[in-house]
Amino acid sequence: MPDPDASSPDDPLRRLRERLTRLEESQAFAERHDDAFNEQLVALERRLHELLSRLARLEARLDQFGESPDQE
Repeated sequence: MPDPDASSPDDPLRRLRERLTRLEESQAFAERHDDAFNEQLVALERRLHELLSRLARLEARLDQFGESPDQE
């Protein structure tokens, strides 16, 4: 006699559970990658700020010299 608790491969509830498991795994994967992306974005924003500060300092130094002879 077959086990009444055993589900067949075509059992809709079994398929639904398997799909739910795959969706949960996909969500966990996406969340890990989202965290990594956010960390990279923060690092890029920090680097952009550093570069903009450096540019401002370089522009200030150029302003100290006034017009260059090439611009006359």
